[in-house]
Amino acid sequence: MFNARSDTLYDKVSFRKLALGGNTCVVAVDGFYEWKDASRNSIGSGGSSGGKQPYFVHRKDGLPLLLAGLWTSVPTGRCNQEMMETFTILTTQSAKQLSWLHHRQPIILWNVHNAIKWMHKPSKQVLDEISNEASFVHHDNLVWHPVTKQMSNSQYSGMDCTKPISLETVPSVKQFFTAGITKSTSRIKKEQGNEDKRNREQAKASNNPYASVKNDDSVVEKSNHQYSQKSND
Repeated sequence: MFNARSDTLYDKVSFRKLALGGNTCVVAVDGFYEWKDASRNSIGSGGSSGGKQPYFVHRKDGLPLLLAGLWTSVPTGRCNQEMMETFTILTTQSAKQLSWLHHRQPIILWNVHNAIKWMHKPSKQVLDEISNEASFVHHDNLVWHPVTKQMSNSQYSGMDCTKPISLETVPSVKQFFTAGITKSTSRIKKEQGNEDKRNREQAKASNNPYASVKNDDSVVEKSNHQYSQKSND
């Protein structure tokens, strides 16, 4: 098994035997990967869209992450009785800052003393301590970024495995039409506002014989002479 759930570690015979037997270990890694369903509208630097987007989780300061684990030796099955040492990583509930990415995460050992206790004096109490610290304590030193989708291929080992990529979002068909409707609505409102303004100006000018207002339908003009004529009548 690749991972072992910390909450059922002492319930599973195979894992409990390793924990009680002292087969605990600490695994130092540059970081770990987690996959998230990518938006259909997102495009990575490689030009592909959709599918699962891998993210690389690591320490901001560049130091290795220390992960709690279990190890054992198993026969390779070859005729010379060759043994192979293997290990598994313990997982726990994701910390709040990573919950958007996945509901589980490795048990990260931020406290060196807890790492030493897990290696030399493992117990269920110690397991609970390191599990709670990983899940419920916020660590600003933990960061992440999207990486190439080539990492979804287990055979891939390119130099860009941990290189950050940019994710671009393209408008969907719905967003395209919504934007068009919004633009049309704004234009109509603007035209209506201009028409209201012209109407107000025209109404104001109709009470002022000295004013001149021009609109799309007619030109209203009144001169001093016309006003004088009207007054004489």
